[in-house]
Amino acid sequence: MLYGSAFFSAEGFGKCLLKQYGIMGAENYAKVLYSPQIKKLLRSHAWEKAASLMVKAFAKVAGKN
Repeated sequence: MLYGSAFFSAEGFGKCLLKQYGIMGAENYAKVLYSPQIKKLLRSHAWEKAASLMVKAFAKVAGKN
């Protein structure tokens, strides 16, 4: 399976951001982007809704820095 729960883990996402871009506080961004609501949408294959919520959540957090 190409996309499993391990693929969408907050820990893996944060590590990827740190490794590829060196973004400080990537772990906090990952926690915001991977909220329980988004996690539920990803599990139910509601990709567009999940992506929309991720963009909105990231815009809120990124705008404060």
